[in-house]
Amino acid sequence: MDQMNKVEEDGKSDQHERKKYDWEKARERKYTYVFKEYREEIKHFYPIYKKSGEQYPISKGRELLEVFELKLYASPEKPPYDEYIRHGNWQLSLLINCFGDIFNDRSAEQGVGASHTYYKLILPKKTYYEIMAVINEYGLLPMRDLIFEVIAIAQQNYTDDIAFWELESSRKLINTAKKESDKAIEIITKADPLNLLDPDMRVSRLEGINFLFSDAIIKIEHEWLAGEFIEHFKEHYDNLLYKDWRKDLERYPLRFEENKDKLNYRFRLAISFYNLFTETGLFKIDKKVPTPNNLMTCIAKLMEFSLIKVFKGGDSDAEKAKVVRNWIKRSTLRRISPYQEIKADFTRLEKYFSLEFLSLGEDIKRADAISAALYFGKRFDIESVGPDLAHIYQCLEQVNFYIGHQITGVGKRSPSDFPEFEAYKSLLLGIKNGQKIERISFKMEGIDGEPSIHSTLPLQLIYDALESYQNNNRVEFDTELYKIHFKKEKNGAIQIKSENSFSEPSDRFVVSFVGGFYNYLKTETKIPETEYDPEFRFYKIIANFLSFSRFFYVEQVPEDYAVKMVVKWHSLYLEKK
Repeated sequence: MDQMNKVEEDGKSDQHERKKYDWEKARERKYTYVFKEYREEIKHFYPIYKKSGEQYPISKGRELLEVFELKLYASPEKPPYDEYIRHGNWQLSLLINCFGDIFNDRSAEQGVGASHTYYKLILPKKTYYEIMAVINEYGLLPMRDLIFEVIAIAQQNYTDDIAFWELESSRKLINTAKKESDKAIEIITKADPLNLLDPDMRVSRLEGINFLFSDAIIKIEHEWLAGEFIEHFKEHYDNLLYKDWRKDLERYPLRFEENKDKLNYRFRLAISFYNLFTETGLFKIDKKVPTPNNLMTCIAKLMEFSLIKVFKGGDSDAEKAKVVRNWIKRSTLRRISPYQEIKADFTRLEKYFSLEFLSLGEDIKRADAISAALYFGKRFDIESVGPDLAHIYQCLEQVNFYIGHQITGVGKRSPSDFPEFEAYKSLLLGIKNGQKIERISFKMEGIDGEPSIHSTLPLQLIYDALESYQNNNRVEFDTELYKIHFKKEKNGAIQIKSENSFSEPSDRFVVSFVGGFYNYLKTETKIPETEYDPEFRFYKIIANFLSFSRFFYVEQVPEDYAVKMVVKWHSLYLEKK
């Protein structure tokens, strides 16, 4: 009994602790960067101060390290705010345009708006004054906050990732990835049990595996045990991005393509600084002297604040300028556009999708739609309809914006307020907010009258069932409960209207979308000869498509759940037809 009481008390204590969690503080930590330094004794970069504590100024050896807290992009306490907003947006656009590629900005690919990485910095006071001296010396004050943020991001990237790939052992990983992954494919192919049925492959038999350590070689000579190593390795790759071990092993070397770019990080960062200063006109460039000494020296100093050693032979500004000049002259920086013109086959698409839906897309596709089309084309061997997939994805994301969040969202696009909906909404939001159900009345087929329930136990069971289903099936509770009609006008504006009644289950957008997409895949794509269940293949493609577009309100849901929902919606589509 005492043990049960203790467990109960511990549970209450844990719950109390969770309630006390300071989310505002956690958010502040997320957008705060603490400058780092290289510590010779551990051969590693280390923060000057731990964000979780409050004990600074801290002691560095025998010296007292004074730190400075710098707030970036701070807004004025009182209006007007217009100039502040314009200036902030200007600096954000410069961050994305000049540094977006090198800092791996994925906002366009993910279909979200770009944003700053840090809003607060903690750095040694001495370093703060040194950076400010450079900013003032070279006339960079209009973009002071941007300079500090770029140094912080560059420092974070270099110390956490880039420095590792500059090591000789890391370069070997990059250079041998293709050769070694080809070997892995050959091993799995030769070890496949089905090869025993192939006369040409019977001569090949797995007898063992050698494991090479730096101090020993260990050989597994039990063929069944060795086979299990290979089988589990294969199973792991079967569960990766493309759900196909061969495809994922073939793309294994691509993991290191970014790392090849990392070897050029310092060159690309130098060019990014160069573009920032020349394109904004802060440095006037003579065509005869495109890389003047003062600009090269400025870039060198900013890069060293980013913990990138420019010249190992000393502190000569002239030598550092010469090194940066060579980096800029011998390197190029590609700027990847987040948009690309990709035209879909409208004549084909119109057979399966409504014009209202298809008109939501444009010939200019965003990176997230292109990325999705490439992924689905590769995974399911349907690259031939890639432009169509990009267009469907682009339109689907738009529709999600119009028909979602009808119960829980504040930003409803076209609200409906008929009494039955308001009653239903109050029930679901009450459950979501933890309010108890005191009484339920209902009318059931085959039963006269309207019985009611008011006892605690049945009401609690109903409450628990609704809460569980609502939490696990938000797409059913929050998406197009009432019908939404959308139409694109000639001027590009979207006209949205809602009906003042609940949708019929088979009239919801997702039902027609699933049905049309299923027919499209069945008619317009080629089914692999090895596919034993084409129907399930179509369901899986559609389920993943909806999941990737965040139709289910999260980045991705379990594939089996998404497939189950698609089967349900397709059944409604067939019933209606």
